[in-house]
Amino acid sequence: MIPVERKVREELDSLVITMELTLMSIVQGIALYFLADASIGLVARMELGFLPYVISGLLIILLFWSRSLMHILTIIRWPLEFIHNFIYISFTLIESVMFKQIGNALNWYALNVLASVLIWLTFNFDLRMIRRTKMDGGGAGNQRFLQMLEGEQVLNIRVIVPVMIVFSTVATMLIYLLPELFIGRNIHLLVGWLQVLLLAGYLVYTLKIYNRIAPLILAGRTMSDE
Repeated sequence: MIPVERKVREELDSLVITMELTLMSIVQGIALYFLADASIGLVARMELGFLPYVISGLLIILLFWSRSLMHILTIIRWPLEFIHNFIYISFTLIESVMFKQIGNALNWYALNVLASVLIWLTFNFDLRMIRRTKMDGGGAGNQRFLQMLEGEQVLNIRVIVPVMIVFSTVATMLIYLLPELFIGRNIHLLVGWLQVLLLAGYLVYTLKIYNRIAPLILAGRTMSDE
């Protein structure tokens, strides 16, 4: 690639990264507003038993932020991926509605299923982007970095996100079929705290993955001149 073309490409890459960061900040700011609004309402009514759902909501925002940031720092390049951004916006819509249902356990877990499915679709789309980047070439170090990203992406697609989908689906079915037990006796709160533990564990895992790839991000974004 001649120097002028490479400079234009780098400028376009930078523009796309800025747009992604701006979109991510806006959509998660909106989600945080709805979470805060719902939390204030629960506190005002002294319904502190729903605290695990508030904590889960915060963890979901932190997870979305950290996973999106890792994605932006590693594989986002020109051209702009509209479908990927459309998924971001769709997820935020479901996320915001879900936060407004914190006081309704059945609706909370049902919306969690939809949100998790969108996350699964996002990981699949990201995997396609990673493989496309691998086909663009680059040095051996760059290929090893992308291979590591691909392996982590596949783990999320095949194991981690499906576990989240199954968890939320089972919780929805149990609450729907046995409302006297799960709602009447507040057993749903135990499920809520279990969700907190799962999300917290996933956040710790995500931070560890970021610490592993942080030293390699620069090499991973460096394209070969060939």
